[in-house]
Amino acid sequence: MFLVLIRRLNRQGFCSPWFWGALIFVLALGLRYFAFAHIIYSPTSDFQNYYNMGVAFTQGDYAAIATRAAEYHISSFSGLGVLNGLLMLIAGTSVRSFQLTQCVIASLSCVAAYLLARRFDEASAPATGLLFAFYPANIVFSQVVSNQHLAVLFALFALWLAHLALSETKLVRTLVYSLVGGVLLLLSYYAHPSTATTLVALGIVWLVLLLAALRNRKAFLRLLIAGAVFCVGFFALRVGTDAGLRAAGLSDPATVNSSYLAKVVIGLNEETTGGYSESDWGMIWAQPESEQNAFCLQEIQKRLQQPDLFGLFDTKLLRMWMVPDGSFGWATEEVCPVSPAPPSEAVQARDNWLAGAKLLDFFYVALLFVFAWIGGLFRRHGSAGDLLLWTLMGWMGVHLLIEIQSRYRYFGMPLLMILAAYGVFCLLGGAGKVLHRTKPDVQNN
Repeated sequence: MFLVLIRRLNRQGFCSPWFWGALIFVLALGLRYFAFAHIIYSPTSDFQNYYNMGVAFTQGDYAAIATRAAEYHISSFSGLGVLNGLLMLIAGTSVRSFQLTQCVIASLSCVAAYLLARRFDEASAPATGLLFAFYPANIVFSQVVSNQHLAVLFALFALWLAHLALSETKLVRTLVYSLVGGVLLLLSYYAHPSTATTLVALGIVWLVLLLAALRNRKAFLRLLIAGAVFCVGFFALRVGTDAGLRAAGLSDPATVNSSYLAKVVIGLNEETTGGYSESDWGMIWAQPESEQNAFCLQEIQKRLQQPDLFGLFDTKLLRMWMVPDGSFGWATEEVCPVSPAPPSEAVQARDNWLAGAKLLDFFYVALLFVFAWIGGLFRRHGSAGDLLLWTLMGWMGVHLLIEIQSRYRYFGMPLLMILAAYGVFCLLGGAGKVLHRTKPDVQNN
């Protein structure tokens, strides 16, 4: 009934994009604030490190950030310390204020998903934002001070601007969209290096469009310039930013970026079925730093020869996407329920609520996959549809190789929701009408 109402409101033109954007943000933030009000979260594991890096930035302790990034064997992680530190300068350094900041960022991601969905299909776009706003796992996981929140927010906005650039006919707007899109994707990369898969997907779509425009000199030059400006926003600025981080003492020039290949080694571990392996990490870090990447390559070659490699991929696919989301565990590992009831009763009430939320989330995701399959079948071919599909398939594909946790599905879920919302509207409006639409997706704003 709710989706039917959305469809009718859009048909009558009663609701503008500003209305939907504001409504989605308010609903998303309200739901996440409800979780925030009932859970006092204490960071653990990596999330504690990310929080400490932000605090170190506000205190001017740049050496601590450089040391932490070196311990992760990812030099770009210094950028995460800067991003978290800037947020803390605005909102405060307490865990509680930083927790609320994550709720705001996650709510903005719901709006970003809506804007990206408008490039794919105008009618079903509000449903995408609302699906993300009501997504149980994200409501709970938004309490965690994770780098994924910023990474997803920037990546979604970057995809939105990239498609605007690819479909825009005016050169000046193309340049602005391309440059800002490249900068936002770079910020996403500094928050979480897995953004590289999004960059590859963008590159593939851009190359296909470029080759298709060979006979149209004007369109070819526009796409060529858009790609060049995007590269300036991402690659050139990255070189300058990395140099600035080193000059400021935020990054150690001697850091060996071996974590990327180490993730692949772990992802091909048959015993853990691609999950976290403390023994693999210990084996890799036991090697001299200069030899770690070479050692990882040797291990990857060995593990690619395992007899049941495709069986491993099948198991990883199920564990990554088809099981209850592990985000709930991270959000409640170290929590104190806010309740006037006795501690034992408060904990029991919280656990009962979480059990219900986990069950709801499982069926929520299952339905998303069903309707996303329908949306994928009836999707309109074009730059928006291709970009969405390549990015989603790339995200799912890369996790066949690297270490998996169910929380890593985060970025893929809003993309899946775009297809799912479209699938629902295909059923509401009739598949035949959808297939015979003549309005091209590049005209959506």
